[in-house]
Amino acid sequence: MMLNENFSYPLNSEEICAEFINSLKGSQQIKDAQNAIVRYFVPSIRGPIPSVQKSTSITAQDIQIAYSFLRDVPLHTLANAPELASTLSEQLGYSSTQQSRICHNLREIVDWARKHHYLPEPNNPIPDGTCAHIAVGLFKGLKLKTGNARQMLEEYLEQIDNRTSRTDLINAVVRFFVPGCRGPIPYHKPALKIETEAALQYLENIPLEYLNEAPSIAIAAMKALNLRRTHQTLVRKCLRLFVTWARMKLYLPDPNAVAPWGGKSPLQTELPSQQTVQPEQCTLFESYQSYRQDLEANNKTQEANSLQSSVIRYLIPAYEGPVPKSSRATSADVQAGLDYLKLIALNQFEQATDLIEVYFDRLDVPSSSRSAVRSRIRQWQEWCANQQSQSVEDKSQEAEPVFNTFYTPGKSRQRKRPGQKMYQEKCPTHALGAKKFPNDYVNSHLQLQINAYIEWRRSNDVTPGSIKTEVEQIYQILGWLHRYEGLCLDELKFECIATKSKLVFLISHHDDYSEYLMHRETGLQEAFAKADQDKQRIERYLKFVGKSPHSQLRRLFVIIRVAEFLYRDVLGTDYLPEKQDIPILRRLLKLQVELNKKSKIAPPSISYGETSVSWEEAVMAMNKERSRADQISTYAKNAKLRVGYSVQRRPDRAIAEDLQRFLSIVFLLLIPSRARTFYELRIGETLKEGILTEKTFQSVEELKRLGLWKERKDQVRFYIHHMPKNYKTGKSMPPSILANGGWWAEIPNLNFEDAFLYAYIDRWLNWGRGIEGAVDHNFFFRVFQGTEPLDGHAWTHRIKTILGRWTGVRVPPKNIRKMLASEFPEYVESAALLLQHSGRMHIHHYDMRHTLKKLQPIMDANTCFIKNVLRTVDSPD
Repeated sequence: MMLNENFSYPLNSEEICAEFINSLKGSQQIKDAQNAIVRYFVPSIRGPIPSVQKSTSITAQDIQIAYSFLRDVPLHTLANAPELASTLSEQLGYSSTQQSRICHNLREIVDWARKHHYLPEPNNPIPDGTCAHIAVGLFKGLKLKTGNARQMLEEYLEQIDNRTSRTDLINAVVRFFVPGCRGPIPYHKPALKIETEAALQYLENIPLEYLNEAPSIAIAAMKALNLRRTHQTLVRKCLRLFVTWARMKLYLPDPNAVAPWGGKSPLQTELPSQQTVQPEQCTLFESYQSYRQDLEANNKTQEANSLQSSVIRYLIPAYEGPVPKSSRATSADVQAGLDYLKLIALNQFEQATDLIEVYFDRLDVPSSSRSAVRSRIRQWQEWCANQQSQSVEDKSQEAEPVFNTFYTPGKSRQRKRPGQKMYQEKCPTHALGAKKFPNDYVNSHLQLQINAYIEWRRSNDVTPGSIKTEVEQIYQILGWLHRYEGLCLDELKFECIATKSKLVFLISHHDDYSEYLMHRETGLQEAFAKADQDKQRIERYLKFVGKSPHSQLRRLFVIIRVAEFLYRDVLGTDYLPEKQDIPILRRLLKLQVELNKKSKIAPPSISYGETSVSWEEAVMAMNKERSRADQISTYAKNAKLRVGYSVQRRPDRAIAEDLQRFLSIVFLLLIPSRARTFYELRIGETLKEGILTEKTFQSVEELKRLGLWKERKDQVRFYIHHMPKNYKTGKSMPPSILANGGWWAEIPNLNFEDAFLYAYIDRWLNWGRGIEGAVDHNFFFRVFQGTEPLDGHAWTHRIKTILGRWTGVRVPPKNIRKMLASEFPEYVESAALLLQHSGRMHIHHYDMRHTLKKLQPIMDANTCFIKNVLRTVDSPD
C-alpha cells in the first residue's frame, strides 16, 4: 500500500503503537497487543527477536528494544502488519487459531490508527477499468420488474436454506463483485458487519448492467487480488446462479434480448428449430408423458418411477411449482405437480439444470443425491433433442430446412490473386515511389515543384480530391519517364513532361532590330522543335497506358495542367493571351480534341450491363444489409449440443460496421449523389438535422434554445445541404437554387416495419460512430477499424463490396446514378436536379435504358396510328 507523500502524518510507527497500548484498559488486552507487536510483527520485518521463549512473558527490555526499532519503521509497513506477522507465524508452524489471534490483535492496531487518521485508508488494488467496457443505460425501455441489486440479493437469499451457500454468495458479492464495481473493499476476513453493510448499501446504486455481468466483474477483481482458480470457480458459480435466478424472475433481461446500443434488441434471426419444424409437444407435460411412455415401452419402469420422483420433488419446485408436503409424495402431490407441468412451455426446459442447482442449494441437498437427479433430467433433455431431430429428418423430403446463419447469406464472387488488385488499381507498378520500388525517391527540386503545383491548383478552387488524383497521375508519368525513358531520379522535374521554352522576347534587350528578329525567330523555332519532341514522348506514354481514349484523356488532362503550371507566369499576359499561343499547349489541345472525337464513338472498356443491376435488386440488397445491422447474435449448427445449434453474441464492433454499411447504401439509393457527397458528409455542415421551410432552416440546437423542441420535434428531418463549393458542378449552380440557400435534399424517414431510418441514423451517431474510440472530426462516415474519415477509394470499395455480396455484381457508386435515371426516365427535370447535372447530360449520358425500351413509346404510337389508317382504308364505307 502506497502512502500519500504530500500529506504529513502526525505520528511515527513507535508513537502509534504506544498510543494504542495506552488506549487499552484491560491488562490482558495490553499483554496480547504487546505480544503481537514484539514477538511477531517486529521479527517479521527483520527486527530484534525477544530474548525469552514463547512460553515466558516478554521483558520490559525486550519491549523497549522493539519500540526503539519501530521508530524507523515506515508507516506503510505498519499498515501491512497483519499480513507480515501472518506470514511469519505460518513459517514457524503455528496453528491456524494462533495465526488468527495474532492477525486479529495487529488488525486492531491498524484499524485504530486509521480511525484516528494516523494511517491512510488502504488503496483498492482492483484497477479502475474493470467495468469500463459495460455500457450503462442499455436496459432502459425494457419490461423488467423494478428493484435494485440489493433487493434482488435479499430476495434470493431468502430462498436459500443452505447456510454455506448463503455465506458463499454474500462473500462473492461483498469481497469481489462490489469492489470490482469500485465500491468499498473489505479488509477483514471474514468481513466485518460494518464492511458488509457498506457493500450492501453500495449495491443499492449499482447499475443493473453491472449486475448482469457480475461473474466476469468478480473474476477480474479476483485476478487483481491474485486469488487461486478454485476460489474463482466457486465465486463464479454463486454469482452465475444468482444472475440466472434474476433473469428468470425478470429482474434482469436475457443478454441476447438487449441491443448493444440499448433497449430491446431488433428482430433476431429465427431459431433453427423454429425454421424447420414446430415441435409436437407444446408444454413440458406433453413431453414428460411421451418420454415416460417411451421408457415403459422399453421395459424401464423403474427409471420411469425414478424420473417421476425427481420431477415432483425437485424439478417442479425449481420452477416455483407446488412442493410435496412430506418426504414421500402423495397421489395429490403428484397430480398437482403434473398439472403445473401443463403451464410450463417446452422451450423453457433448457433452463432446467440451472434452476435445479439453485433449488439444491436452497435445500442443502448432498452432492451424492444431486448427481442422480441431474442425470435423469439430462437424459430427458437429450431424448427431447433426439425426437426433434428425428422429426426434422422425417420431413426433410418435404422441404429443405433453411438454416439462417450469418455467414452464408450473399453471393460469392471469384476473387483475384492476392496483391493483383493493389497493383492494378491502387499502385501501378510504373509509378514513382511504388511499393515495388523501395529505392525510389523524390529529389528536392521536384518536391518543391509538386508543392507549388498543389498550391496553384488550390488557388484555382480545385477540390482536394481532384488535386490528390492529379498528383498521383503525375507520379505515374514521372515513374514512366524514369523506368522506360531512362531519366535519372535526380533529373526528374516537371520540365521532363513538358519543356518550358522562352517565348517572350523584348526589343529593349537587343542593340538593333535585326538582332531582335533573329533572336526571336531562333527561340521560337527551338520552342517548336521541343514541343514536337514533347508531343512524341507524350504520345508514347498515352500508348503505354492503354488504347482506351477515355483513359488517355484523363492522363492528357493532367499533362495539360502541368504545362499550364510551367507557363503560369506568361500565360494570359499581353504577349501570350491564349493557350494556343504556347506551342506545347497548342499541340496538346489539338491532341485532346482528337481523343475527344474518338472517345465519343469508342465503346467503354467495361460495359454498363456488366457493372449494374436492376433498381429492385439494389433495394433488396439494401434491406438485406439492414438485416445484418440488426442481427446481434449468430446461430450455427452444432450436433454436439442438445438443441442442435449454438448461439453466439456478435462483437459490438462488427454490428457497428454493418450499421455503417447499411447507412452507406441507403443514403446512396435515396440520394444518388456523387461519391464526394458521402465521404465528405459533415455533421452540421452538409448533413443537417432540423426543420426546413421555404424561408429558413432551424437546427435542433436552435429549437432547443428557443424552447420549441418538445413542441416541434416530430417535424425534425435530416437534410443534405450543398453550397457551390460542396460538389463538382457547384460553380454552375442556377441562381434560383442559390437564392434559396443552396441545394437541399431531404433524407426520407423510411419505415422498415419494425424501425425507421432515423432510428438507425441516431443509433450510428450516438453509439456506432464512436465504437472504435473517440472521433475527433465531424465527418458522418469513417473507415472500418479506425476513426479516420473516408476517402474516395474507400467509399467506392465499400459500395462495390455491399452490392457484390448480395447481388454478385460489384456495382460502382457512379452506376447507381445511372440506374436511378434508367429506372425513372419520366422524371428528367427532377432527377437531373437530384443528380446535380443538366437535363441534356441526364438524357445523353445517364439514361442507360436499351434502345428498344426508349423507342417503345413512339413505336407503339406509330404502329397504332398505322393500324387505324389501314382500318379506314379497308372499311367498305
